[in-house]
Amino acid sequence: MIINKNLLLLCFILVLVMTPMKSIEVYGAVSGSTQNESLKQSAVNMIEAILNITNTSGSVTEPTTGVSNNPSTNSTPSPTLHPNKVIPKSPGTQQANCPSEGKLNISNSQYSHLNRYLDCDKPRMIVIHWSGGWSSAQVTFNTLNERDRSCQFAIDENTTIQMLDHYPDLVERGWCAGEYGNVGSINFEITGSYFDSVLLERNQNPKRYEQLITMTDKTVALTCKFIQMYSIPKSAIYGHYQLQSGKPDPGVEYLKFFKQRVNQAC
Repeated sequence: MIINKNLLLLCFILVLVMTPMKSIEVYGAVSGSTQNESLKQSAVNMIEAILNITNTSGSVTEPTTGVSNNPSTNSTPSPTLHPNKVIPKSPGTQQANCPSEGKLNISNSQYSHLNRYLDCDKPRMIVIHWSGGWSSAQVTFNTLNERDRSCQFAIDENTTIQMLDHYPDLVERGWCAGEYGNVGSINFEITGSYFDSVLLERNQNPKRYEQLITMTDKTVALTCKFIQMYSIPKSAIYGHYQLQSGKPDPGVEYLKFFKQRVNQAC
């Protein structure tokens, strides 16, 4: 229960005035009949002052701020929220060091830019990821947007989505491989998870194994293309787990398998 401090003061004054006494000492003054009358009049004046500063809604006027204690009467409007709208986290519409023209649509891929925009870097390494679920490249694209992340490519059996901009000498930076891994990397999100187990259980689940091999071959072809295009050494192929702590993808054995296929194909 909230008690108004002004009402408490009013009750105190009323008790003080209505209590029958012969004499009352207030701040060292000894009262008689004249003093009692004066005290009563002072009490009336104080009561009127309290009533004047208390409004009918129970809010107390604050002349020094001009803002009511009742939040509904404040003039500052509440911001309009759009919980379902994905807002890009970017340095703005202009990327400081990305060329204004010369964007490349990488062959055998469909282009669809993610919501996040970052600057461009000279590519220096390839990073392999798994998407985390056996769904599709489009689901990977949507999930990256929902989580405000970005990688260069999402790959499934049938589709390759180029999600960030490529130029003859530069690539738009992703946001999916850790602080160090984001700079100058080309990231492949391969649909699926736990690739080491898929390799190990190839005889038990050959369909899943073939699915992984199809996506691997597509990723290897793009890797060879970028190794030649951007002069990236074959030794600069990394797994996500090597660049960001707490990340297991794409698996130690799978990364060895992938690099062997790159050495054979390029």
